[in-house]
Amino acid sequence: MNPASFYRSDQDAPLQQGDVVLAPVGWLTEPDAPVPPRWLGLNQDRHRFPFGDEPELGAIDSLAGYAPAIVVTHDCHLDKELLERYDVLRRTGLGKAEALRVAEADLDLDRFLVVAPIIPQAALKSTPDAISRQQVIGLFGVPALPDANLPASAADLTLRATIDRHLIVARFAVLTDEARTALRYALARSDALRTPAIGFELENAVGKRIRGVRPVSDNPLLVELELSDGSLLRLVHQPASVDHLGPSRSLAPLG
Repeated sequence: MNPASFYRSDQDAPLQQGDVVLAPVGWLTEPDAPVPPRWLGLNQDRHRFPFGDEPELGAIDSLAGYAPAIVVTHDCHLDKELLERYDVLRRTGLGKAEALRVAEADLDLDRFLVVAPIIPQAALKSTPDAISRQQVIGLFGVPALPDANLPASAADLTLRATIDRHLIVARFAVLTDEARTALRYALARSDALRTPAIGFELENAVGKRIRGVRPVSDNPLLVELELSDGSLLRLVHQPASVDHLGPSRSLAPLG
């Protein structure tokens, strides 16, 4: 996917899944444990938590720092508490604008979200072509973004950090709907599906008649196709787009 089809220019959109931001990332590890090579460029500061009053508990090192990152929390959760408060305020008789203003003034609503750091392709072992084609489980390829001084990179979905949204320094880019769908598939493959072969299976199915279609157990995301040669093909429903017709949080609280 090239930058033109990956990024869009709507910088006034509310914070959403797939946004490229400058934000803190970090993790916990054993004391003095080495940092994986691909994470060395994240400019992490290390701090030791000894837990001296609890001898049965070992010490912990915390590593944290700021880095380009991608928002992986789904839109439905980014404003869930705000929308719930908005609905309550509307039922008390407040107008739409005033209800949204009051809800946004509560900085504790939807305060936390999850991001994954963006790492240059040069620091990763996988080939640039495989990363760009979204063929590496655990990575989401990100095209170069010259305005943010970001080379061709990938979001490392194996390192995610829960952060306070008010620690986001800036938003560098917004993803197109096509790119956001690709991110959701990358997250699903990394967390649940663990298979990169869906596209190849579909290609092999071209030209074969489908004898039947049935759901897989009670899972609404999966359907199973019975093909003319007797083979079975499982498909994953495309993630639904998010309805943005309702109220949305402004970008003012980001930082």
